[in-house]
Amino acid sequence: MDGSKDSDLYRALEGTGAALADIRFFCIKRHGYLLLALPRDATAARATLGLYHPQAIIARLLVLVVGIMIRLRVHTLLPRVELTIREESPLARMLDDPGSIGFLLGNPTAKSRRAITLHRKNENVYVDKLGIGGSARELVIKELGHIRGLPENHVALPVVVNQDISDKWASYATHYLDGKSPGKSDDDKVIGVLQSWLEKSEPVLLNETRQWQQMVDYAEANRVGNIWSRLKKAAAIPVKVGVFHGDFAPWNVKVLHAGSVHVMDWELGCVDGPAGWDWLHYIVQRAILVDHYSPSKVLDECHKWAKTKEGKEFLEKAGWGLEVDYWLGSYLVYSAWISGFEREGLLDEWMLG
Repeated sequence: MDGSKDSDLYRALEGTGAALADIRFFCIKRHGYLLLALPRDATAARATLGLYHPQAIIARLLVLVVGIMIRLRVHTLLPRVELTIREESPLARMLDDPGSIGFLLGNPTAKSRRAITLHRKNENVYVDKLGIGGSARELVIKELGHIRGLPENHVALPVVVNQDISDKWASYATHYLDGKSPGKSDDDKVIGVLQSWLEKSEPVLLNETRQWQQMVDYAEANRVGNIWSRLKKAAAIPVKVGVFHGDFAPWNVKVLHAGSVHVMDWELGCVDGPAGWDWLHYIVQRAILVDHYSPSKVLDECHKWAKTKEGKEFLEKAGWGLEVDYWLGSYLVYSAWISGFEREGLLDEWMLG
């Protein structure tokens, strides 16, 4: 183990009790913090690298270079970290094939840093979402509850095959699915998932949704008079309500090599959200974080899509019809006030519209 910024994390992963195995990882760091820990086994290392879905060009180039290193079997030249896995470790149950264990770590500046781990057992490859201690553990338990509550007759949803909850950590496992983060050329496949969910949704007046009541409560507790006075006119719009992801973005979607789509990270998910918000979130997040558009250009992108034949048909089926302004405004308000995304500039632009 090194004396890096991640020393506390390493100790948590090692656990306590009798030593079971010593594992060497080959690592990629970002800003001094561990990002990826690759196993020696090349196949498992390639799969672990596939857990990382960067959108920035530099990060994509990094993935390309590391992928070449893995193919050449020289990724073992990367900086090393050695962990001693003990009896009371969240990795202990993954030791059937220690050389296949790898993991991707979340943002170290986030309130709760979680890990995505990969391991092989009985020729099957599994991916675990892991939270160790405090809020990280609680968030994984909460997400597991969201996934368990999703309907079985919807496409692209995760299937939990195992869970491990102790007083120190929580994790759940799904089968590893080989694929890539979607590009703009995959938009039809991605929105096809939302269209499929839409077909199984039911119309509800917007002001009767749980999300509307959350916004009402926020508006009453905070000084948001101008925004709310404009948005509350949308109350009687009969929108479709159904499966809702809450952070539907390219990095939480995987296009499988077989052609289907898989949606990950259900921390904000529910089964009673307004249709149309997920796709709007997808457009907005990509425009901000990938294309680096200004707030006015982000909203231009949203309006541009709403005017397409596909956009008009989708919004009509979702219940928004021609109420594009309220579709945008309600999403932005909920995204900012309830979900906690940075939307100040976008709300300012929306108010000017």
